[in-house]
Amino acid sequence: MAYVAVNGQTGEACADLPIDLKKYAAGAAILSVLAFALLWFLPAPTPLITSIVSGVTVIISAIIYGAQSAALKKWETGESDRGLSFVGKTLGQAGNTPNSDPKTGAKSQTSKNLFSGALFPVVVSAIICGFLIFIRPVSDLWYYSGSIIMLFLVLSILIRLMKRYNMLTTRPLPQFSRTGGDDSAKQAIRD
Repeated sequence: MAYVAVNGQTGEACADLPIDLKKYAAGAAILSVLAFALLWFLPAPTPLITSIVSGVTVIISAIIYGAQSAALKKWETGESDRGLSFVGKTLGQAGNTPNSDPKTGAKSQTSKNLFSGALFPVVVSAIICGFLIFIRPVSDLWYYSGSIIMLFLVLSILIRLMKRYNMLTTRPLPQFSRTGGDDSAKQAIRD
């Protein structure tokens, strides 16, 4: 369930909608077919160049994962929430720790290392690229197998990022867990 905030005076709605992984996969498949059709007419790179490009793609996706993970951490912990900073609820105040959500006080599920989800794929792709560069197998199957493995590593990084984003967009709002009879704005600010 995704939540939508509606401004009662203007009627403007704001929501962070989750990503549908099936639609994403269908769109990626269509773009892949179009890219393959376009690349069909270009000169083919060597198998070693293909493997190196695959390794660089894993590194680029890991960098994107780290940047997006940092943005999601700020969103999850409320660091970028101007409303919380306005009422003085920033990290370190009101009993919040850097690993807790300032809105709910619950422990954040954010890992200490933002690249932890992408570190394994980067290491594996570095091992594969190192093997292919230094050993230089004769058969092209080694190069293309390594490229396919690195493709799946890129997909694992992107799917992990999308699942985390979807988890954050569909979790219950902290206002729903609030109890008490006073629904005034002053009581909401004190909480």
